Amino acid sequence: MSCPFCTIEEKDIVGKGFVARAQIIFENEKFILFYNLKPVFMGHILLSPKKHIPSFLEMGENEVEEMSRILHMATKAVVHTYNAEGFNIALQEGEIAGQSIPHLHWHIIPRTKDESGEWYEKIEDPSLRVVGTEETKKNVALIKEAWRELYGG
Repeated sequence: MSCPFCTIEEKDIVGKGFVARAQIIFENEKFILFYNLKPVFMGHILLSPKKHIPSFLEMGENEVEEMSRILHMATKAVVHTYNAEGFNIALQEGEIAGQSIPHLHWHIIPRTKDESGEWYEKIEDPSLRVVGTEETKKNVALIKEAWRELYGG
């Protein structure tokens, strides 16, 4: 089975089994920040290395520092975008911890009063809807605008 986070498709539509260009908020040579197609709450994004790294413990010190910097910037951007009053940042390491895709990725989830409660159980909720291309593009555009306001370019 191929890893969906290792496959970046130059597609303007979203789909299962790959990261579409339409989902991408930020990327550099090592990392990719993209909109989750099954968001627990609006604004739920993922940060992942482009290189297939299953475990946080396999990252080098420089990679951890760079990922931490991008994680901080991304969190500021979604908090700004959705006027969040709080946020969750989560890493699920290993199947026992709930990791469903064996490729390192951080969840960044902005939180408001309207979206309170435990988020973790919602990830596996079969009623959690997958967002379509238009909703994804709308949210990506909002977060990219906040990114530009906060960081330029």
